Amino acid sequence: ASTARSKFKLDPMLGQLYGIPDVFTQNTISLGYIHPLLKNKSGFLDKLQFELKNFDINISSIQALENKETFLAEAMNKYILWVLLEEQMKISQDRLQFNKEELQRTLKKRNANLIDEVDVFRSKDAVRISELNLLQVKSQLKSLKAELAVLLNEETLTNAIPEFNLFSIFQLQTLEESIQYLNHHSRILTIINERIKQLEVVQNGYLEEGKPTLNAYANLNTKKMDDDLAESLKMDK
Repeated sequence: ASTARSKFKLDPMLGQLYGIPDVFTQNTISLGYIHPLLKNKSGFLDKLQFELKNFDINISSIQALENKETFLAEAMNKYILWVLLEEQMKISQDRLQFNKEELQRTLKKRNANLIDEVDVFRSKDAVRISELNLLQVKSQLKSLKAELAVLLNEETLTNAIPEFNLFSIFQLQTLEESIQYLNHHSRILTIINERIKQLEVVQNGYLEEGKPTLNAYANLNTKKMDDDLAESLKMDK
């Protein structure tokens, strides 16, 4: 649809002769409608880019959820690693205590000439190895706690102890149940299906472009000099 306001100039002699102005205004309103019958029927090509962008928006939303879940999974893995390191530290402490006690027994046997000197060296070496292992586990545990404290914005985490049973047994899903769950909930498969649908829409767009153009046109125009037809006939305007 369009509107226009045009100005027309008359011959000055006519204006002087009949007493009318040499410039008057004409209002025009035009309305046109095009209806495609073959190519772009129902406005398919007009809506094509909008529909393709909708696929991109849906995929971006799914990827955002996937990234969020990946972040949470990484945090959970760090928590499990924290529990594991705590358990390893207990084992290392017990092993160190056992090796120290074994060294004392070895020294007593050596003083009684029941064993060779090399056995004493082996016991001392076992104690040193246990101490090094304990220091390594403590270092890893301290580093992990500091990382989790920053990740969770919780400074008191360095003094906390995790609660998780590493030795509990969980009932896993069957293979059929796992496949069924993935078919309905896997975000990766959902993204692939969305891409397939998007490519199908693109293909339909190319097919639509190849159709011949056949349109139906309708136009409506109106012009007026004055709201009142009788008044516009007077020569004083």
